[in-house]
Amino acid sequence: MERILHNAYLHKALRSLEGCCRAKKSAIFIYGHSLADNDDHVFRQIAGGAAADLFVSLYGDPDSASNKAMINSAEVIAQWRLNIRGEGSPLKVHFYDAASANVWG
Repeated sequence: MERILHNAYLHKALRSLEGCCRAKKSAIFIYGHSLADNDDHVFRQIAGGAAADLFVSLYGDPDSASNKAMINSAEVIAQWRLNIRGEGSPLKVHFYDAASANVWG
């Protein structure tokens, strides 16, 4: 967080994410990210927000060790949401094949 607060680009990106997370009917898409522990500050924003859906890309075999770790991390974020906001505001987690997303056009 210290680095983010001292970097204008990263700080703006975090503020933008905060805004997206606040909207109740919004969905957040994560593409090409490992959901590693060093980004817990981002996951806390998602968990503390009101967005209804979280879509997480998986690359390759869903049963691979790396994808299982990502699935577990995404489920942890959803559990954090329940711990923070309660049963009335669940975060629905969806997984999609990264190869199916035509992100760059």
